[in-house]
Amino acid sequence: MNYSRAYHYFHEARNNFRQSGDIQEETKATLDMAAATFHSKDIEKAIRLYSAALDLADEHNNSNLIEVSLTNLASLYVISKRHISNDLLQRIELSARQDTVYGYHTLTDVSLLKNHIDSARYYLELAKAHTTDICDMAELQYTAYHIEAQAKNFEKATDNVHRYIYLNDSIMRSNMQFSAGMVERDYFKERTKFAQYRMKNRTVWEIAIAAATFFIIGIAWYIVRQRLRMQRDRTNHYLLLTEKANSEYKALTERVKKQQTTESYLRGLAASRFDIVDKLGKTYYERENTTSQQSVIFNEVKQIITDFA
Repeated sequence: MNYSRAYHYFHEARNNFRQSGDIQEETKATLDMAAATFHSKDIEKAIRLYSAALDLADEHNNSNLIEVSLTNLASLYVISKRHISNDLLQRIELSARQDTVYGYHTLTDVSLLKNHIDSARYYLELAKAHTTDICDMAELQYTAYHIEAQAKNFEKATDNVHRYIYLNDSIMRSNMQFSAGMVERDYFKERTKFAQYRMKNRTVWEIAIAAATFFIIGIAWYIVRQRLRMQRDRTNHYLLLTEKANSEYKALTERVKKQQTTESYLRGLAASRFDIVDKLGKTYYERENTTSQQSVIFNEVKQIITDFA
């Protein structure tokens, strides 16, 4: 874990809570800063931050945050071997609850700070009896190392530190496996989301392509239908024109026939009239007629010509 980055974020959070006047959240952010500093192995700075958190917790009289600050200060003073004031030590001892692993652990640290080795061992055993958590067991094993080291029992101290290292390695491996599992879970989750997105996108594209295909088919069918209708109308128009031309041709043929009949009749009539005229002319010019006869013939010919016209 990147404790430096975590410290930076907690520091920004504390400044924001300080500006907003939220002392309780400012205290929690200060405790988080102290924890990040402790994991970064800066014990002196961690002590200062826990002390600052204790002062803030005292301002709004938050017993839970006061207990957390005092418990962590006890452990840090044991690790750093710094001198602790009697007032602070007494306050830490009074804040420890004798019904939890953390309370017994705090009393173990207080006994170590007082150099009461037997009391420290007693409270350590009580703390071990109240926990099954591997992280708490590792912390207690580290405290057991300090007890035996302070008692000059280096063989047991070495054994305890080896157990602490073993437990701490187990915790680290477990955390790494958990982190790997979380990463794998996130990977498969993202992969599933991507597959769902692809499937959804593919479905959308398939629907779009199908819609476009049906649209094009519809347009093509409409165009073909319109062309067939136009072709049918054009054919019907041509057939109508053909029928009309045929009827007009028949009518024209009938008129021509009638005209030819009329012309034949007129030619026959004209021929018969000309025959009459010819006969009258011959009669009029070839015979010797009287003046009255010639006048009668002339009038008849004139009448025939008039009627002919």
